[in-house]
Amino acid sequence: VTDWKRAEALRGAQNAVMHEIAAGAPLDVQLDILVRLSENNAHGRRCAVLLLNEAGTHLVPGYAPHVPAELLDALCARPIGPDNGASGLAVSTQRPAYCNDIATDAAWVAHREIALKHGLRAAWAHPVIAQNGALLGTFVLYHEKPRAPTEMDRMVLSEGALVTAIAVQHWRAQDRLLESQVRLRALTENAFHIVSVNDADGIIRDISPAVVPILGYKPEEMIGTHSTARIHPDDVSEVRERRAASDHDTRAQGGIAQYRYRHKDGSWRIVEASAKSEIDHHGRFASVVSAHDVTERERALTALRESQTRLDESLIASGQATWDWD
Repeated sequence: VTDWKRAEALRGAQNAVMHEIAAGAPLDVQLDILVRLSENNAHGRRCAVLLLNEAGTHLVPGYAPHVPAELLDALCARPIGPDNGASGLAVSTQRPAYCNDIATDAAWVAHREIALKHGLRAAWAHPVIAQNGALLGTFVLYHEKPRAPTEMDRMVLSEGALVTAIAVQHWRAQDRLLESQVRLRALTENAFHIVSVNDADGIIRDISPAVVPILGYKPEEMIGTHSTARIHPDDVSEVRERRAASDHDTRAQGGIAQYRYRHKDGSWRIVEASAKSEIDHHGRFASVVSAHDVTERERALTALRESQTRLDESLIASGQATWDWD
């Protein structure tokens, strides 16, 4: 296959991925096209996309169907650094990394045995960089023979990294839009309720302004705190059980829970709440909780029950109790 034909195939891969991006296809569909066509350009080549985790400390698999899982697990388990294969070196230096012989390259000391066992002898990685300069991950080519990359290999690396950056940025923008839509829908559905969006760890990520008149807190005082931090200690376990049930089934509402919640003035308010889970593009749970204050209602019901009890006791004491006849 001539370099001209390989260049044509590379441009075809780029156009195909851009078409899928415009169509709103999932990220793995976009990367599948890019990886498959990049591998098809040369015999013995395997391609991988690795992404940075949110903390920026480790790599996570983005898409690598033909790279051994054992190697991916090893690379992703180790913190990013120049001794963590070609990808670790590329991320650390933010420049292309060419490990032409895995058997002798210093970047492969930790994973050399695994790579060689699976027949991988060379690895070249290009950093994937966003338009704003943020590092997103790496685009990697592995080869079955120890050798330096050709000009065509370098072109595949650079163009693959560029297209990957576009795809990942677009996907994350869609993800942020979806999260915003979930929050907006939750926060505006009922202005008379406190509506909060909690992450999978129970941390409040957003809350409606209704919290101010109902519980006395400003939204910024609540955001970033745990959703059970102000619930009465005796009620916490039941609340957690109900929310756990809704987290495992996004179709379930999680039932209605009633519990005591500490007002900013120090008093305890009785709150009635229901929870519904949403799932974002990462498969993470986001629990949407709708709550309202039922303190006065419960006080009125308690007063009514107490009045009825006193009336019954009074009737019995005066000998005027009502009898049931067969």
